[in-house]
Amino acid sequence: MQAPSNFNPMFFNNFGPWIQLNSPVSDPGVGQQGQSLSSNSLSQTILLIEDCAEDREMMRRYLMVHPRASYQILEAETGKAGLEICRTTQLDLVVLDYCLPDEDAVSFLATLRLQFNGSPPPVVVVTGQGSEAIAVQLFKAGVTDYLIKGQLQAHSLQVAVDRAIYQAKLSAQLPGKPHTFLNE
Repeated sequence: MQAPSNFNPMFFNNFGPWIQLNSPVSDPGVGQQGQSLSSNSLSQTILLIEDCAEDREMMRRYLMVHPRASYQILEAETGKAGLEICRTTQLDLVVLDYCLPDEDAVSFLATLRLQFNGSPPPVVVVTGQGSEAIAVQLFKAGVTDYLIKGQLQAHSLQVAVDRAIYQAKLSAQLPGKPHTFLNE
């Protein structure tokens, strides 16, 4: 199998089907209509929804030191405030704490999906309560990725954010309804 001409090994060399390291790529990260697909070309707008100021600051710091990306980071402490920002701002990604003072991530995701008529921005959930049951529940609700706070490092957050933004851009190029694996 031959990799597509717009293949970018930076995004797929660790988790995708096209593993071709050290192969020439004529125009990495550019899609069919000339749109950039990589998160390193322009500043991306990310919303951090986290009630713990220390955790929010840690995630902000992890994202700001990303070697290949530039982010504009907005912040909210509650689900309600986060939904308002989602309503008024074009976002590339939401990083969402699982347990907020006013709601949990599952109810937030349901409201967000309604607010965006089924096509919300990608969401990466971070939680201190990691379990398989929670992960399944979140993926069924439409989350793009799931990270456990106790294991969170700069690289793991950066990879999750890159992957989520990249997948959303690819889905936007597909005709018809955007899809996820678990809600088809």
